[in-house]
Amino acid sequence: MELDYLPAINLVKLSAFIALAILAFALIVQIIKKIWRKFGG
Repeated sequence: MELDYLPAINLVKLSAFIALAILAFALIVQIIKKIWRKFGG
């Protein structure tokens, strides 16, 4: 039974990791845009 649950848990972890990566990337982009504006780009 444990083997049936493992792929699902890994999929949840993977999708959570991807979601966090996308959020982190979006946050970095926003910070870069603010810095870019500050330097008159």
